[in-house]
Amino acid sequence: MPIRFSADFGGAIRKTQELLAIPSAFKKVITGWGSDTIKILKRSAAGLQKSPKHPGGGALSKNIGMDISQGGESSYKIALGTGVGGTKSVVYARIQDEGGTIHSKGKKLTVPFPGVQGTIANHPGGRFIKVHNKTFYILQTIKKVRGKWTAPIDFLYILKDEVTLPPTNWFSGPMAQRIAYLEAMATPEYVLEEARKIAALGGSSGKYGQMD
Repeated sequence: MPIRFSADFGGAIRKTQELLAIPSAFKKVITGWGSDTIKILKRSAAGLQKSPKHPGGGALSKNIGMDISQGGESSYKIALGTGVGGTKSVVYARIQDEGGTIHSKGKKLTVPFPGVQGTIANHPGGRFIKVHNKTFYILQTIKKVRGKWTAPIDFLYILKDEVTLPPTNWFSGPMAQRIAYLEAMATPEYVLEEARKIAALGGSSGKYGQMD
């Protein structure tokens, strides 16, 4: 008389697959969070270009990157900012965010007037003049107006020994909100749900152990 035995390990196998997928699920969560955060930080940095007191927003916006590395068997580390993920380090990124005083080291600091883009190197042909003990960099354009040749002067930069920047919180402001969002996302329940989705993509009937 034959004896038949069968067992369905589907539930156990699915659970095992879900548990094995947890590290990948966690990496997926923080990678998606990081990508969205970079977009937000780039917009925030680009907004500094509209303020003459905070030039350099364009360089900041172009050099915000992300790096994700495995910190352990089941943990990951994520870094965001300038000089990360192959981007260039922007030395004034922190002081633009927190505010503070920049002191000249030898040469004076060139502070652009509203609407002036780039540095003095972007405006060749200019010269320095001193007005009331203050030094300016100007461009003098000669043109004919009403039959007469005139030389209008464009004040581009003022030279100073120090410049005090107010804080903009371009980085710390958005990051405070994004970190709170990450803490809400990176919960065991949320990560496990993502792990279930990853495990489901692998697919398995889970029926084993048939014997006669």
